[in-house]
Amino acid sequence: MKKKEYLLRNKIIRAVLIAVLAQSILFGAILILSGGFSALTRLPYQTMRVRLKDKNNAVSNTMHQIYLEGIGLKRQIGRNATEKEIHAMLIDVLNKVNYLSGIAYVSMDDNTGVAYIDSEPQEYSVNASDINCLVGTSLADNVVGMSNKWQKGFDGTYGHIKEIASRKESGDCWFYDRSDSSFYYKAYTDDHMILMQMKENYLADLLEAGTIDTEMEFWLADDGGTFYTQADGMEPMTMSGQSLADMELIGWTSGGEEYVGYREMVGLYGKFEAEKALYIAVLCKKSLVQAPARMMLWKICVAYAISIVICFIACWSSTGIILKPLKQMLEDIQGQKGRIVRFKSSPAAEIQSIYNALHDMTKRLEESYSRYNLTMEEVGQNLGSFLYHYDTQLTDVTSSVEEILCIPKEELTPERELTKEAWDRIRAKLTPFPELNAFLFYDAENKAHCVSFKTKEEEKGMFGVVMDKTAEYQKISQLRFISEHDFLTKLHNASYMREQGSRLLKKHKDKVNAMLFCDLDNLKYVNDNYGHSMGDAYIVAMADRMRGCAVALKEQKPQADIIAARISGDEFAMLFTGFETREEVQKAIIALYKRKCTICLSEEQEYSVRVSIGFVYADESKDTIEKLLKCADVAMYSIKSKSKNGIALYLDEEHTKEIDLKQI
Repeated sequence: MKKKEYLLRNKIIRAVLIAVLAQSILFGAILILSGGFSALTRLPYQTMRVRLKDKNNAVSNTMHQIYLEGIGLKRQIGRNATEKEIHAMLIDVLNKVNYLSGIAYVSMDDNTGVAYIDSEPQEYSVNASDINCLVGTSLADNVVGMSNKWQKGFDGTYGHIKEIASRKESGDCWFYDRSDSSFYYKAYTDDHMILMQMKENYLADLLEAGTIDTEMEFWLADDGGTFYTQADGMEPMTMSGQSLADMELIGWTSGGEEYVGYREMVGLYGKFEAEKALYIAVLCKKSLVQAPARMMLWKICVAYAISIVICFIACWSSTGIILKPLKQMLEDIQGQKGRIVRFKSSPAAEIQSIYNALHDMTKRLEESYSRYNLTMEEVGQNLGSFLYHYDTQLTDVTSSVEEILCIPKEELTPERELTKEAWDRIRAKLTPFPELNAFLFYDAENKAHCVSFKTKEEEKGMFGVVMDKTAEYQKISQLRFISEHDFLTKLHNASYMREQGSRLLKKHKDKVNAMLFCDLDNLKYVNDNYGHSMGDAYIVAMADRMRGCAVALKEQKPQADIIAARISGDEFAMLFTGFETREEVQKAIIALYKRKCTICLSEEQEYSVRVSIGFVYADESKDTIEKLLKCADVAMYSIKSKSKNGIALYLDEEHTKEIDLKQI
């Protein structure tokens, strides 16, 4: 049993010792057989090549950016841009391109134009506060510093720009100007030149970045070895004739000190001046290149000798430290029940970290599993998700939730989160819509939206899904409207009158309530003489008359409730509830009767809509909609059978009272 328990320990000790001994022997053999010292000596050169590639990429990317912006600017100007637009383009390019220190737009005819400089070209900003207009007058809306007005011919400080502008035969190209130690890229439109300046010291800063702790120096030079990014008077470099891929091995001697390194052509879009090429070079003292390799070899040999001794001592004790917590961890894992894995604490910090990581992983898997199920249940709907954090009281929302809930941009934090106050304001606008188990709200344009929520509480927050059910709400609303309204007049129908009327009678049982019933006069005359379409217009006109009266009455008496409905072909009813006196009801009925309503039977003939009206007040014997309609119908027919076009009040089964409209 004891042998099995320590079998893994024995294997670990044996494997480690064999590996260390084999590595030491193999390392020595490789150094002897393959000339290891010379290989180590080449390591600094490989480092120089790698660093040279990185610097070349940095320089070429910087110059490529300027070139591409110049070409883009040239194309934009070629689209007949105005002077004001051109000046704004110049400022925009100068403001956003790193290492671009100046830009000019020059007329080739009279050498007039404008020139801007950037006082901080290596720092990107979004405004023109660090840009000055040194030559010409800025026409852009951007506020820039002005130094002097344009002088024809670039007199004074900018005299060399005139000389540059005269080299049009060389075409678009890069070139180096020693008079101000700057690289320029110039491009030509039909009659203007665009000149983009990058000062030499900015490229020098780019080459020196990250090289403070090394002995390597990076320079820019031309084909003949003339240095651009160093002081004048330097001796030209020499070529060894060797090459490695696209790099050339170079040497340089200065003050009795020998330097070695490489140079590589800078990859530029566009040509360089006078068929020259621009190179980037890296140089380092030869003694410094070789000394670390010798020291490194000696240290490696000593370190390996010491490591063998230490390994023999440490292997035995270290295996026990490793195996004990691993054994405990195995026992814990085997004893787990359920989905969440929980471990005992371990004296080893690394093993405890594994415990914690496994525990967190299982919790995240549980949460992800729950989220996945919740989301999958709602596949096929327009939905989004949100996550509320208990600790910060902030809610992460997806872009689809922003759209579904019509969340204004100002309600979101810069990190696209909702505060508790903003979330409460959104929830306050929601009203329940039981038919869909959802909520209804209106956006800024007063359009209705319907949404439903499903949430799940987690350990550190609340995860939820928002589903857009506006389409279903619109269908339900449409069906409800069709079921409650008359198709022709859009007034409420008889079934709505009976259902909602009963509810209003109970609501206002202590108030004055009344039912009006009316029948159109002369509808048969209109149908027979002018057609049924004109008859429909006759009916719709009466419906508009009743609707307008109901709206006006509701504005005058907000506490009252009025329902106007079409009962059948040419019969209409109107329920008045919640009035204080019978006089108010009778006044409203007379106002409906006198409300002007006509239709045009022909181009020159207007025909008044005439109606016979009967109405009845609700009381203990007439307390249902059916009874009120029946009594009001009796009163209406008492007018219809006599003179028509009048109003009658129902008194009892045998008596009605005609309202004398002449005395009113």
